[in-house]
Amino acid sequence: MESHIRRAPVGEFEVDVAQYALVKKAFFVISATGTHDAWLKSFHQPLKSIWIYAMPHPDTSTTKPNVWKIAVELDTRKMVTLELYDTGYAPRGSVVLIRAFTEDQDPAGDFAKLMGVRAMCLGRKMLENVTFGTMLSRLQEDNLFMYQLNAGRGYRHWAYSVIKSLEDRFIYKPPMTPPLSKQIDEKMRLCYLANGNFFGRPGYEDELDNPMTIVAGKWSPAVESVEQRRALPSNPPTVSNGRGRTATGPSTQHNNNNNYRHWRGSNNRGSRQQRYYKKN
Repeated sequence: MESHIRRAPVGEFEVDVAQYALVKKAFFVISATGTHDAWLKSFHQPLKSIWIYAMPHPDTSTTKPNVWKIAVELDTRKMVTLELYDTGYAPRGSVVLIRAFTEDQDPAGDFAKLMGVRAMCLGRKMLENVTFGTMLSRLQEDNLFMYQLNAGRGYRHWAYSVIKSLEDRFIYKPPMTPPLSKQIDEKMRLCYLANGNFFGRPGYEDELDNPMTIVAGKWSPAVESVEQRRALPSNPPTVSNGRGRTATGPSTQHNNNNNYRHWRGSNNRGSRQQRYYKKN
């Protein structure tokens, strides 16, 4: 599998991120536990659960949406987060960052730490034999790595769309419970403090001046033209972009790691030289 390491702005700093042929448009943050090869191996790991969570709003002085992220639990109990991140650089300002939730060598405490920082959280078990790579392939198939903010808005719509993309085939639905996407649609319209309390007035589609109204981002024109050729549902969900899907899901077949070929950018910031090699 081809891969590339580059520098990317994250917050006030630039960090190393990896891109892989499996999901070319996603940025995997390189870290102590999220090394290039560790991410590569994680594609084959089964998933235990998926969570969508809100980071706490700082205070009640202003009403604006929380920052919402996706977290998945690997079978090793390691938590990995997916978030839409605005780099502030044109033309590709918004990217999907994938990173290890903690740098703990023993990931047994990852879930408890996630529960300790979130203001609101909803999650479900994953169906059996769903791997991290299979999930990422589905999101790429539905163009969720090509999503861009629209005038700084659209974070919640992206997170909702991720869950909507996965829940029909990959997420377990307990009997007599509503779909996870329906539950989060209701929760996302409120503003949450660190203690879990919420405030503000929920926003709906006829209240464009309400900051809690969920606003869609946008896809590139090339992606939109593809979507126009797909059959669209007659009654799309409230905050969905109404995009259809191909008849078959992403392939779960992967090549043997020993046959992967990688290409990496130089770690030297001042050099653009790239090197190619084949794993032994």
